[in-house]
Amino acid sequence: GTFHALSLRFLRRYADALGYPRSFQVIDSDDQKALVKRLLKARNIATDRLHPNYLIGWIEHCKHAGLAPEHGWNGIDMRELYGEYQAQLQQHERMDFSDLILNVVLLMRDHSDIAEALRSRFDHVLVDEYQDTNPIQHEWLLLLCGGHRNLTVVGDDDQSIYGWRGADVSHILEFERHWSGAGLHRLEENYRSSAAILELANAVISENADRHEKVLKATLEQGERPHWQVCNDDYDEARRIAAQLDRWRSHGYPWTEMAILFRSNRQ
Repeated sequence: GTFHALSLRFLRRYADALGYPRSFQVIDSDDQKALVKRLLKARNIATDRLHPNYLIGWIEHCKHAGLAPEHGWNGIDMRELYGEYQAQLQQHERMDFSDLILNVVLLMRDHSDIAEALRSRFDHVLVDEYQDTNPIQHEWLLLLCGGHRNLTVVGDDDQSIYGWRGADVSHILEFERHWSGAGLHRLEENYRSSAAILELANAVISENADRHEKVLKATLEQGERPHWQVCNDDYDEARRIAAQLDRWRSHGYPWTEMAILFRSNRQ
Protein backbone atom coordinates (compact mmCIF):
# COMPACT_ATOMS: atom_id res chain seq x y z
CA GLY A 1 0.00 0.00 0.00
CA THR A 2 0.92 3.67 -0.16
CA PHE A 3 1.97 5.66 2.90
CA HIS A 4 -1.51 7.20 2.96
CA ALA A 5 -3.43 3.94 2.50
CA LEU A 6 -1.49 2.14 5.23
CA SER A 7 -1.81 5.12 7.55
CA LEU A 8 -5.58 5.13 7.04
CA ARG A 9 -5.69 1.44 8.00
CA PHE A 10 -3.66 2.10 11.16
CA LEU A 11 -5.87 5.04 12.16
CA ARG A 12 -9.07 3.06 11.66
CA ARG A 13 -7.82 0.99 14.57
CA TYR A 14 -6.06 3.54 16.78
CA ALA A 15 -7.54 6.99 16.01
CA ASP A 16 -9.29 7.13 19.40
CA ALA A 17 -5.86 7.47 21.05
CA LEU A 18 -5.64 10.89 19.33
CA GLY A 19 -9.17 11.95 20.25
CA TYR A 20 -10.79 10.98 16.93
CA PRO A 21 -13.46 8.33 16.43
CA ARG A 22 -12.34 5.36 14.36
CA SER A 23 -15.10 6.27 11.91
CA PHE A 24 -13.53 9.68 11.11
CA GLN A 25 -13.91 10.97 7.55
CA VAL A 26 -11.15 12.18 5.20
CA ILE A 27 -12.00 15.51 3.57
CA ASP A 28 -11.25 16.27 -0.06
CA SER A 29 -9.65 19.42 -1.46
CA ASP A 30 -13.01 21.16 -2.00
CA ASP A 31 -14.05 20.67 1.64
CA GLN A 32 -10.59 21.75 2.74
CA LYS A 33 -10.85 25.00 0.80
CA ALA A 34 -14.38 25.65 2.09
CA LEU A 35 -13.19 25.26 5.69
CA VAL A 36 -10.26 27.64 5.17
CA LYS A 37 -12.54 30.22 3.54
CA ARG A 38 -14.86 30.08 6.57
CA LEU A 39 -11.93 30.60 8.93
CA LEU A 40 -10.69 33.62 6.98
CA LYS A 41 -14.19 35.11 6.75
CA ALA A 42 -14.73 34.72 10.51
CA ARG A 43 -11.54 36.73 11.09
CA ASN A 44 -12.40 39.31 8.41
CA ILE A 45 -9.25 38.44 6.48
CA ALA A 46 -9.65 39.33 2.81
CA THR A 47 -8.46 36.85 0.22
CA ASP A 48 -6.21 39.48 -1.36
CA ARG A 49 -4.42 39.69 2.00
CA LEU A 50 -4.17 35.93 2.51
CA HIS A 51 -5.35 33.65 -0.27
CA PRO A 52 -6.99 30.36 0.85
CA ASN A 53 -4.69 28.34 -1.42
CA TYR A 54 -1.64 29.91 0.20
CA LEU A 55 -2.84 29.01 3.69
CA ILE A 56 -3.69 25.45 2.62
CA GLY A 57 -0.28 25.05 0.99
CA TRP A 58 1.46 26.45 4.06
CA ILE A 59 -0.38 24.06 6.40
CA GLU A 60 0.42 21.11 4.14
CA HIS A 61 4.07 22.16 4.03
CA CYS A 62 4.15 22.14 7.85
CA LYS A 63 2.55 18.70 7.98
CA HIS A 64 4.88 17.25 5.35
CA ALA A 65 7.81 18.53 7.39
CA GLY A 66 6.35 17.08 10.61
CA LEU A 67 6.61 20.51 12.23
CA ALA A 68 4.21 22.78 14.06
CA PRO A 69 3.79 26.21 12.42
CA GLU A 70 6.47 28.58 13.65
CA HIS A 71 6.08 31.86 11.79
CA GLY A 72 3.52 34.47 10.78
CA TRP A 73 3.08 36.23 7.46
CA ASN A 74 1.64 39.60 6.39
CA GLY A 75 0.67 40.53 9.95
CA ILE A 76 -1.47 37.39 10.36
CA ASP A 77 -0.70 34.78 13.01
CA MET A 78 -0.47 31.68 10.87
CA ARG A 79 -0.12 29.46 13.92
CA GLU A 80 -3.53 30.51 15.21
CA LEU A 81 -5.12 29.80 11.84
CA TYR A 82 -3.43 26.41 11.73
CA GLY A 83 -4.68 25.70 15.26
CA GLU A 84 -8.24 26.73 14.41
CA TYR A 85 -8.13 24.65 11.24
CA GLN A 86 -7.08 21.54 13.17
CA ALA A 87 -9.64 22.19 15.92
CA GLN A 88 -12.42 22.47 13.34
CA LEU A 89 -11.34 19.21 11.70
CA GLN A 90 -11.30 17.36 15.01
CA GLN A 91 -14.61 18.87 16.14
CA HIS A 92 -16.27 17.57 12.98
CA GLU A 93 -14.44 14.21 13.15
CA ARG A 94 -12.42 14.91 10.01
CA MET A 95 -8.83 14.61 8.84
CA ASP A 96 -7.27 15.97 5.70
CA PHE A 97 -5.02 13.92 3.43
CA SER A 98 -1.80 15.16 5.04
CA ASP A 99 -3.11 14.34 8.53
CA LEU A 100 -3.10 10.62 7.75
CA ILE A 101 0.68 10.24 7.81
CA LEU A 102 1.28 12.94 10.43
CA ASN A 103 -1.22 11.40 12.87
CA VAL A 104 0.36 7.96 12.56
CA VAL A 105 3.70 9.56 13.42
CA LEU A 106 2.08 11.27 16.43
CA LEU A 107 0.64 7.91 17.49
CA MET A 108 4.03 6.24 17.37
CA ARG A 109 5.81 9.20 18.98
CA ASP A 110 3.46 9.45 21.95
CA HIS A 111 2.12 5.93 22.46
CA SER A 112 4.89 3.36 22.78
CA ASP A 113 2.42 0.48 23.11
CA ILE A 114 0.76 1.37 19.79
CA ALA A 115 4.16 1.89 18.14
CA GLU A 116 5.22 -1.58 19.24
CA ALA A 117 1.94 -3.10 18.02
CA LEU A 118 2.42 -1.53 14.59
CA ARG A 119 6.09 -2.53 14.38
CA SER A 120 5.26 -6.13 15.28
CA ARG A 121 2.96 -6.45 12.24
CA PHE A 122 5.82 -6.18 9.73
CA ASP A 123 8.99 -8.26 9.53
CA HIS A 124 10.23 -6.47 6.41
CA VAL A 125 9.40 -3.17 4.75
CA LEU A 126 10.10 -2.23 1.11
CA VAL A 127 9.71 1.33 -0.18
CA ASP A 128 9.76 2.23 -3.88
CA GLU A 129 10.62 5.68 -5.34
CA TYR A 130 12.39 6.51 -2.10
CA GLN A 131 13.94 9.68 -3.51
CA ASP A 132 10.45 11.26 -3.39
CA THR A 133 9.85 10.81 0.36
CA ASN A 134 9.29 13.88 2.52
CA PRO A 135 10.41 14.39 6.15
CA ILE A 136 7.20 13.09 7.76
CA GLN A 137 7.32 9.92 5.64
CA HIS A 138 10.97 9.52 6.63
CA GLU A 139 10.08 9.71 10.32
CA TRP A 140 7.14 7.33 9.74
CA LEU A 141 9.65 4.75 8.48
CA LEU A 142 12.16 5.41 11.27
CA LEU A 143 9.46 4.77 13.86
CA LEU A 144 7.93 1.76 12.10
CA CYS A 145 11.23 0.00 11.32
CA GLY A 146 13.30 1.15 14.27
CA GLY A 147 13.00 -2.23 16.00
CA HIS A 148 13.81 -4.86 13.36
CA ARG A 149 15.59 -2.44 10.94
CA ASN A 150 14.64 -4.68 8.00
CA LEU A 151 14.12 -1.85 5.54
CA THR A 152 14.80 -2.00 1.81
CA VAL A 153 14.37 1.08 -0.36
CA VAL A 154 14.54 1.43 -4.13
CA GLY A 155 15.10 4.78 -5.77
CA ASP A 156 17.29 7.02 -7.89
CA ASP A 157 18.59 10.31 -6.51
CA ASP A 158 19.04 11.54 -10.11
CA GLN A 159 15.26 11.28 -10.60
CA SER A 160 14.33 13.46 -7.62
CA ILE A 161 11.99 16.10 -9.07
CA TYR A 162 9.47 16.74 -6.27
CA GLY A 163 11.45 19.01 -3.97
CA TRP A 164 8.83 21.72 -4.62
CA ARG A 165 6.26 19.61 -2.74
CA GLY A 166 8.46 18.57 0.15
CA ALA A 167 10.50 15.61 -1.12
CA ASP A 168 13.99 15.53 0.39
CA VAL A 169 16.62 13.73 -1.73
CA SER A 170 18.95 13.56 1.28
CA HIS A 171 16.87 10.64 2.59
CA ILE A 172 18.31 8.39 -0.11
CA LEU A 173 21.72 10.09 -0.33
CA GLU A 174 22.25 9.66 3.43
CA PHE A 175 20.45 6.34 3.83
CA GLU A 176 23.54 4.56 5.10
CA ARG A 177 24.00 7.23 7.77
CA HIS A 178 20.42 6.87 9.03
CA TRP A 179 20.57 3.06 8.80
CA SER A 180 24.10 2.04 9.74
CA GLY A 181 25.26 -1.23 8.24
CA ALA A 182 22.97 -0.97 5.23
CA GLY A 183 24.12 -2.46 1.93
CA LEU A 184 24.05 -0.59 -1.38
CA HIS A 185 23.25 -2.30 -4.68
CA ARG A 186 23.48 -0.33 -7.92
CA LEU A 187 20.97 -1.38 -10.57
CA GLU A 188 22.64 0.11 -13.63
CA GLU A 189 21.24 -2.05 -16.45
CA ASN A 190 18.48 -0.23 -18.29
CA TYR A 191 15.95 -2.29 -20.27
CA ARG A 192 13.82 0.59 -21.53
CA SER A 193 15.96 3.07 -23.47
CA SER A 194 18.36 2.83 -26.38
CA ALA A 195 22.10 3.29 -25.84
CA ALA A 196 22.02 6.70 -27.55
CA ILE A 197 19.40 8.02 -25.14
CA LEU A 198 21.30 6.68 -22.11
CA GLU A 199 24.51 8.33 -23.31
CA LEU A 200 22.71 11.66 -23.31
CA ALA A 201 21.12 10.94 -19.90
CA ASN A 202 24.46 9.96 -18.35
CA ALA A 203 26.06 13.15 -19.68
CA VAL A 204 23.30 15.29 -18.15
CA ILE A 205 23.03 13.65 -14.71
CA SER A 206 26.80 13.47 -14.25
CA GLU A 207 26.64 17.24 -13.64
CA ASN A 208 24.47 16.82 -10.52
CA ALA A 209 26.43 18.02 -7.48
CA ASP A 210 25.15 15.50 -4.89
CA ARG A 211 24.48 12.01 -6.17
CA HIS A 212 25.35 8.34 -5.91
CA GLU A 213 27.82 7.55 -8.66
CA LYS A 214 26.24 5.34 -11.30
CA VAL A 215 26.42 4.81 -15.07
CA LEU A 216 23.33 3.48 -16.85
CA LYS A 217 24.08 0.68 -19.29
CA ALA A 218 21.74 -0.17 -22.16
CA THR A 219 20.55 -3.66 -23.01
CA LEU A 220 19.06 -2.36 -26.28
CA GLU A 221 20.89 -1.35 -29.47
CA GLN A 222 22.47 2.05 -30.07
CA GLY A 223 19.36 3.51 -31.71
CA GLU A 224 18.89 6.92 -33.25
CA ARG A 225 20.65 9.85 -31.66
CA PRO A 226 18.19 12.07 -29.77
CA HIS A 227 18.01 15.83 -30.30
CA TRP A 228 17.19 18.37 -27.64
CA GLN A 229 16.39 22.06 -27.53
CA VAL A 230 16.20 24.73 -24.85
CA CYS A 231 13.04 26.85 -25.18
CA ASN A 232 12.30 30.25 -23.69
CA ASP A 233 8.92 29.23 -22.28
CA ASP A 234 5.98 26.88 -22.89
CA TYR A 235 4.68 29.03 -25.78
CA ASP A 236 8.07 28.94 -27.49
CA GLU A 237 8.13 25.17 -26.97
CA ALA A 238 4.69 24.78 -28.57
CA ARG A 239 5.66 26.92 -31.58
CA ARG A 240 8.87 24.95 -32.16
CA ILE A 241 7.06 21.60 -31.93
CA ALA A 242 4.37 22.74 -34.37
CA ALA A 243 7.01 24.04 -36.79
CA GLN A 244 8.94 20.75 -36.63
CA LEU A 245 5.79 18.71 -37.29
CA ASP A 246 5.00 20.98 -40.25
CA ARG A 247 8.51 20.48 -41.68
CA TRP A 248 8.19 16.70 -41.41
CA ARG A 249 4.78 16.86 -43.08
CA SER A 250 6.22 18.92 -45.96
CA HIS A 251 8.90 16.23 -46.40
CA GLY A 252 6.22 13.62 -46.93
CA TYR A 253 5.81 12.06 -43.50
CA PRO A 254 2.12 11.33 -42.70
CA TRP A 255 0.59 12.81 -39.56
CA THR A 256 0.03 9.27 -38.28
CA GLU A 257 3.82 8.81 -38.02
CA MET A 258 4.21 11.71 -35.56
CA ALA A 259 3.56 11.81 -31.83
CA ILE A 260 3.96 14.30 -28.99
CA LEU A 261 4.55 12.96 -25.48
CA PHE A 262 3.56 15.22 -22.60
CA ARG A 263 3.58 14.82 -18.83
CA SER A 264 0.12 16.06 -17.85
CA ASN A 265 -3.16 16.77 -19.64
CA ARG A 266 -2.99 20.52 -18.90
CA GLN A 267 -0.06 20.72 -21.33
